[in-house]
Amino acid sequence: MFRNSIKSHLFTSLSLLISATLLIIAVIGFVITKHEAKEVFDSNLVRTSKLLLSLTKHEVIEHETNDNFIIDLGLAEEREFHRNEYKTHFQIWKEDYMIYNSSPDIVVDKPNDEGFRNLVVGTKDWRGFVIYDKESDVTIEVMESKDVRGELIQKILLALLLPLIISFIPVLIIIWLVVNKSLIKLTKLSRDIKNVSPLL
Repeated sequence: MFRNSIKSHLFTSLSLLISATLLIIAVIGFVITKHEAKEVFDSNLVRTSKLLLSLTKHEVIEHETNDNFIIDLGLAEEREFHRNEYKTHFQIWKEDYMIYNSSPDIVVDKPNDEGFRNLVVGTKDWRGFVIYDKESDVTIEVMESKDVRGELIQKILLALLLPLIISFIPVLIIIWLVVNKSLIKLTKLSRDIKNVSPLL
């Protein structure tokens, strides 16, 4: 009875310790993954904005005699190369006039400030980056659906945690066997001590 009580206590304590460790790993992994994913996606928004600005300035110079014009950046839209490619959207303004919109289904007002911003279009959350070029008076905003970020974070966390979850049951079995074997030895040692005759 006493042995079973010790076994149960040790097994429960070690199981709780492992569970708490896995939980801490999951929380830390979630925080780090979310932060790093945000940094990567934000840097891509900046790079895309700069690339579009360099392309746009050339087009603007060609149309500088026109008050209102629409530019054609020659971006291929006929073929889809990735399932998430249409979750990125951008708009370009010359002064206050929109000269390019990557999707007619999504229209946002011209932003007033440069930098990152979070916005809601329809029912979806977007992350945007705004860049302004004083020389050409061109404003560009590149937006990305936050669904893409959420999917990536979920996949990374699953890849991190799945091996830990799968190994949890075997670890518990090993703990049970080790505790049981150790207590058998302890019980045998206790019995041997009791059987030793006291010295006269």
